[in-house]
Amino acid sequence: LKFGINSDKKYDNQQLASFIKMNRSFFTDKVLAMQLVSDLRNLKIKADKIVENFSDKRGSQTDLRSVAIKECNIPEKFYLNIPVFKGFAPQTIEVELEISPNDYSIMLVSAEAEEIMQNIRLNAITGEIELLSKIGFTCLELI
Repeated sequence: LKFGINSDKKYDNQQLASFIKMNRSFFTDKVLAMQLVSDLRNLKIKADKIVENFSDKRGSQTDLRSVAIKECNIPEKFYLNIPVFKGFAPQTIEVELEISPNDYSIMLVSAEAEEIMQNIRLNAITGEIELLSKIGFTCLELI
C-alpha cells in the first residue's frame, strides 16, 4: 500500500523521485535506486503524437489519437525487497514503471506481487479450512 503498487496511484516524475529517495532502503540495489531518482528528476521522453479529429455533420466522424514513445531515460523495471503483507517476511519483487501517454504520469505495477498475494490468501484460506475440518466442521456446515 505504501508504494501504491497495482493500485490507481499515479505519480508525476518529481513526486516519484522524492518518494523513491526516501524509501530507497526497500530497493535491492541502493545505487540503482539513486540512479532512478536522478533519471526521474531529469525525465526525458521523446514521443510522436498524431491527432486526427473530423466530423462532416452528416454522421461521419473520425476521432484518432496516437502516441508512440520513441525514447525514455527511465528503466522499465526495478526490484524491491518488501513484505507483500504487513507482518510477513520481505520478498524480492519486480516492479514495472507504466507511463501514461496522456500526461506522462507513472504507475507502479507488479505481476509478481499480485501472484504472491493470491498465493498467501489461498494458503491462509486452505489452512483455516484444514484447521476447522480437524475440529469437526465441514465446509458445508460453515455455509
